[in-house]
Amino acid sequence: MAECRVSLSAVDRYSVDPDARTKATEHTERVLTSATAQTENGRAVSSVGAKHGPARFWAVDLHVHTPASGDVDVSTYGASEARQIVDAAIGAGLDAIAVTDHNTAGWCDVMAEAARDTSLVVLPGVELSTAEGHLLAIWEQGTARQFIEDVLVELKVLRADHGDLHKALRTGFAETAKIIAARGGLAIAAHADREKGLLRIPVADHVNQTLLDPAIAAVEIVDITEAERIRTRLDGKRELALVRSSDTTAPGASFHVLHGIGNRRTWIKASRPDLCGLRHALADPSLRSALCSLRDRSTR
Repeated sequence: MAECRVSLSAVDRYSVDPDARTKATEHTERVLTSATAQTENGRAVSSVGAKHGPARFWAVDLHVHTPASGDVDVSTYGASEARQIVDAAIGAGLDAIAVTDHNTAGWCDVMAEAARDTSLVVLPGVELSTAEGHLLAIWEQGTARQFIEDVLVELKVLRADHGDLHKALRTGFAETAKIIAARGGLAIAAHADREKGLLRIPVADHVNQTLLDPAIAAVEIVDITEAERIRTRLDGKRELALVRSSDTTAPGASFHVLHGIGNRRTWIKASRPDLCGLRHALADPSLRSALCSLRDRSTR
């Protein structure tokens, strides 16, 4: 991945550090624990104290579209069944994916079922069209489709409008993210450096304030060199996690295709790549999240 050679100061900040275990920080001693054995009204919650072994790095793609998205053409997408998507993710070397279709959770349950007998962790979610741009909302493995659909209704997306690409919320990034967080989800500003992304908002001060809002758990970027510009914007006021995800697009393609899964990815350090592990990683990005793998970093 030649991309990992550019803007080294930014990439180093968000890359896997082979010597991270020796750094003097209390976070390196924390053992991440997670499970999804409990549910609360359809939302899966992590069981505190359920251990899954020592933390390690996992490859995750947090922005995956299925045929449930209105802009997916099944004839060109490359799959019509959930198991095909699961197999493609595993074949791409991914440990976890988040299902984030446009304004719908329609395929979340079938994707979870398709992955049941595999090693792949499937996190259910949705890509929301806020009043300001696109926002990923992700929940714990095992959260029911119905729960996410209820959250959409709370956000004023009527059930008849679920899946409508043109249905925009009345709330912006930060306010929507707060509602997602209050419902146990995790909010990530989607493709921030592209169309309908957070960084495309013309008012710089508003962008900066949104980046500082704790309800925004991370920012997804397409161009890895954007990391340094975001770091400059933050000016040391926050250590904000950055992620890269495929959006289920292949290099040079402008539409969703199955073989795009994993094209861009993030590595997170956790005991398990579920939502609990993801939260821990994004809260400690300098040690627990990375935009380049160890192998890519060692070749720079």
